[in-house]
This record gives sequence, structure tokens and C-alpha cells, in this order.
Amino acid sequence: MSFWDDLQKTLSEATDFTVQKTTELSDLAKLKYKIHTAEKKLERIYAELGKNYFDTRKNGADHESEFNTLVMQADKLICDIANMKAESSKLKKTSVCPECSAEISKECTFCPVCGEKLCEDDCDEIDD
Repeated sequence: MSFWDDLQKTLSEATDFTVQKTTELSDLAKLKYKIHTAEKKLERIYAELGKNYFDTRKNGADHESEFNTLVMQADKLICDIANMKAESSKLKKTSVCPECSAEISKECTFCPVCGEKLCEDDCDEIDD
């Protein structure tokens, strides 16, 4: 009977592992979609800022209040995107370069994208 108990235990552990990994992948996919949506919204805000700037320069229109509103929206989105990317890195068990924001392995001493030296303090800040 020990064989069947061991088999049942092994199958149960495999099922639990599969459920856990599926949940992690699902959470990561949802997060990637949120990041993508926020980045597209940020692009639209940048385009609107450019359009208003052009209109101001060409026609002398006053868009100051619109500029302020759009800049505040952009700042909030930039912060939200950074937080979501940090959460994504945490799920993937990677780090984010403090200089260029590239996703990198936690074992790296230097960023492979920009060459920034990564110290333990940066890693601690990233993990938090």
C-alpha cells in the first residue's frame, strides 16, 4: 500500500506545483497587459502635449491649464508603470537596473544594457 500512498503524494505535489505556476503565469500576463495599456495611454498624453504645444506656438493659443493637467496625468502614469514593472520583476525573480530600467538577472554585477555598476544597496532597494 506504500506505493499507492507515495504515488498519491507525488501526484498531489505535482498538481499543487502546476496550479501555483499557472497562477504565477496568469498574474504576470495580467500585469503585462496593464503595463501595455498604461504605456499606450502615456503615449496618447505625450501626443496631446505635443499637439497643444504646436497649437500654442503656431496660433498663440493658451493651453497652460491643459499642459498642467496632462503633465500631472503623465507623472502618475510613469509612477504607476514603474511600480508595475517592479512587481513584474518580483514575479519573474529578476531585478531592474536603477539607471536604464532594464530587466536583468539578480546575479549581474553590471547592467548588460547600459553598463551601470550594480551594488548590493541597489539590489536591496529593488527587492523592497
